[in-house]
Amino acid sequence: PYEFWRTLTDKIKHQITPNRTFDIYQVGETFGGDDLIKSYVNNGMLDAQFNFNQFFVARRVFVEKDGNFEDLAMAIEKSLEAYGYNHIMGNIMDSHDQVRMMALLEGDLSMSEDGTERAWHEPTITVDNPETYEKEMVFLTYLLTVPGIPIIYYGDEFGMTGANDPDNRRMMRFDDQLTKTESKQLIKIRQLINLRNRYSSLRRGDYKTLLDGRNVLAFTRGGSNERLIVVLNKGSEPVNVEIYVPKWMQCHTIESLGSGELIQVNNDKVKISLGKYSADIFRVL
Repeated sequence: PYEFWRTLTDKIKHQITPNRTFDIYQVGETFGGDDLIKSYVNNGMLDAQFNFNQFFVARRVFVEKDGNFEDLAMAIEKSLEAYGYNHIMGNIMDSHDQVRMMALLEGDLSMSEDGTERAWHEPTITVDNPETYEKEMVFLTYLLTVPGIPIIYYGDEFGMTGANDPDNRRMMRFDDQLTKTESKQLIKIRQLINLRNRYSSLRRGDYKTLLDGRNVLAFTRGGSNERLIVVLNKGSEPVNVEIYVPKWMQCHTIESLGSGELIQVNNDKVKISLGKYSADIFRVL
């Protein structure tokens, strides 16, 4: 009920956080339409909620073979219309009551399968295909670069798999408990988080879709002093794409934050090559 959240938030602000060097970020979990979800988000109640409606579209687009980035681009725009361009809604890949994304990307479960049934009677799901980690990195690049606050459920940072509850709540593993592949995945995700921390455009910048094909999504984030371009390829084949760059971006050259490669913009278009299941972030020079 609304009164509970008002009381809790009031006590947090007046009894826990005063004279402290930190703030508390309250994020809720409500299933329903945007109006219902955002009715709990204001100065006197929650700071944010899980952005489930965008998550469900994103999961389908990344997991299903016929998933189209056009649908995800529309879902992102819908979220911006509902919550504003500087919203801090929680973007998720996994949660305590959803099938782990790694299990879906691996193909151990289908979108229509009962993950709870598998969790109780066949909790033996493992990640066997190295490409599944590449697919996860594309999803996490999306998660950490679109508007909102990325919420990394424990284990996502190294690619933990699992069916639904209770299999999505396996014991956490650390350091030498991780495989070599998981350790490498953790390093990559830390690097991605460092980029988000370094470039404020990925946290508070505007958003504009530049290309939304079936397997390729490109968008720009930026402000007055900084602009980035994010390109994702969720497909199983390398791609060479030509992206239209609006004149207002005043873009002549872009630099890959991954490789350092410089690419020229000609006639308001830039040509970018990406490998299968890969992503890159470019800085506008």
